[in-house]
Amino acid sequence: MKIKEKIGYVIFGLSCFIGYIIPVVFTFIYTKTHDNTWLIRSGFSYRFSWILFGLFILISGKSAFQKIKSKIKSIIF
Repeated sequence: MKIKEKIGYVIFGLSCFIGYIIPVVFTFIYTKTHDNTWLIRSGFSYRFSWILFGLFILISGKSAFQKIKSKIKSIIF
């Protein structure tokens, strides 16, 4: 495995964490505080995760994306 592919996988993991886990936490905080800034932060973190996902594809290439896609399909189906 090439170093670019490894870096890409790390970026993909960060993208998933930042895009899905952090907004859930921020939404939970919003339900407790009713402060709208937490919803805005949630949106920004989700947008940032898509930027990271784009970097993942640019850095590691389409082949790494296809590997992840096939792995997810094998887990789900």
